[in-house]
Formats: sequence, structure tokens, C-alpha cells
Amino acid sequence: TEGFAIYRIDAKTMDHKADKECLFKDADYLKREVTEKYTNGVYQSTDFNFRWVNKNGEVLFKEEGSHNKKLKEPKIESSNSFVVTPKYSYLLKCEEAWTRFKQEKILASPPQEISFPILDRKARVQEQRILLSPTGVTLEYAGETTTIRKEELGNIVFSKGHLVITSKDFESGFFKNKGTHITRPANDVANVMLFMQLSRKWFWG
Repeated sequence: TEGFAIYRIDAKTMDHKADKECLFKDADYLKREVTEKYTNGVYQSTDFNFRWVNKNGEVLFKEEGSHNKKLKEPKIESSNSFVVTPKYSYLLKCEEAWTRFKQEKILASPPQEISFPILDRKARVQEQRILLSPTGVTLEYAGETTTIRKEELGNIVFSKGHLVITSKDFESGFFKNKGTHITRPANDVANVMLFMQLSRKWFWG
């Protein structure tokens, strides 16, 4: 897959044309923001915003919306010979295709360190990033680095909206933590699902 497009269909004539398209070769990062909303502990809805951008911060493709189907993909309905896929489900499929596209290129090259910048709300690159390689994970921030080597790595998970990377000896303390951990809001990490896929491949594959 080299990209994707959103088509607009005339309900009367069924004529269709590409309204938006994104070519993967032109993009560098995907900023995906998925936020679940709760009231008194009861799930209400999920807001989502997917933006593919280049290194200059130019948005090549953007789509956003909301749904209220927690842990489920909204129903797919068919109309004549066309399949009308709800926006969120479609964007998840686009993200999967994007992640495969990037991962295949990375794995086809000699082992290297891959940069995952931290992006601001406008999807612009900030002066911090997470570096991932087959030998470990490093956070660069404010001139300082925090590294967890492969042999020290305990876990990499999503927790309470954050990407959390911990060493095997990490223990959360009331006043001070033991071991090493790296955490950043998952919505701010560029290509965050690619990060998770490569981590599994290199550390637990």
C-alpha cells in the first residue's frame, strides 16, 4: 500500500471522486490523537484526530471526529456495490497500512536508530524525541538523555493515555522511584504504533 484516499459519493448517481488523498512517500509522521471521555467513571465517547505531516510540519492529510463505541469498531454498512466504512474504522486501517509501509522500509535496511519526535498540538516537532534501536530505547529532552538498554528493558505499554517504558528493576515509590522509566503522552509521540511494532519485533520477537 502506497497511500489512501477518501472518496465522496453522489447518493443519486453513485458517481465518486477522491476528496482527499495521502501518499505515504510524501509523509514523515503520523500524529494520532485518540481520547476517551468519561463521566463519573462511565464511558461517554471517543474523540479522534489523525494527521499525516512532513518534516516541515505541513499537514498533508487530516481527519477528525468522534464515536461512542468503546472497544468496538463502528458498524460497516454497504450501499449497492460500495462499502461505506465509518471514519474511525477507516482511519485505523490507514494507520495499519502506514505502519506496515514504514516498518518494511526500516527492516529492509541495516539496523539503525529510529527517531520518534514528540509533536505539539499543531503536529510540529519539539526539541525532544524517543530513539529506538535494536539495542535499546533513549529519551532525549532538554539536553539530557535517559537510556534503557535491551537487556534492562522490562516493559513497554500504554497506560492511562501515556506510552510507558520501564526497566526490569523499576518500582514506583511514594517519594522516589527505583530503576528507570520513560513516559510521554501517547497522543504526542509521532508514529506511536510503529514504535510499538518495532519494539515487539526487536525486543520480544
